[in-house]
Amino acid sequence: MLPRRITPAAKALFMGSLLLATPALAGGDGGGVRLDLDFSVFIQLGIFFVVFFMLKALVFQPYLTALDARAAKTTDAKAEAQAIKARAAELEARYHSGKADAAARANAERQALRVDGLGQKDRTVGEAREAATTEVAQARAKIEAEIEQARGQLMGQVDDIARLVVTKVMGREA
Repeated sequence: MLPRRITPAAKALFMGSLLLATPALAGGDGGGVRLDLDFSVFIQLGIFFVVFFMLKALVFQPYLTALDARAAKTTDAKAEAQAIKARAAELEARYHSGKADAAARANAERQALRVDGLGQKDRTVGEAREAATTEVAQARAKIEAEIEQARGQLMGQVDDIARLVVTKVMGREA
């Protein structure tokens, strides 16, 4: 808002009273100029009022209207800027909140995947151990069977081998 102004009517009244009081202020002590109050004072006063009202309508009123409009635009622009700042702060807070929520969800998902991966690893390792244990047991059984078979074959050859050893060691046949 603009500061409080003196109304044009008050200005005109002041100027008119000044013009009318000038001959009285001149005094009769011989030191000043004596002005006679004649018809030219009223003509000057009329010219003053005509010029005053013309200037008021053509210069002062448009200027004051422009000042008021500029002040209103400035006030509106400041209010709009404050609203935009508030909206930006709200959006920034929402962004940071969303970012924190997304990070928390990502951490929870990563933890769930980690736990799932560890469980899957344990299952896979357990299955591999079971498979390896089964294969080892089968291999031992196969080896035991082969050993027994080899023993059986060697038992049948023990007499032949013993004769051969006796012949070689003693130099004669047994």
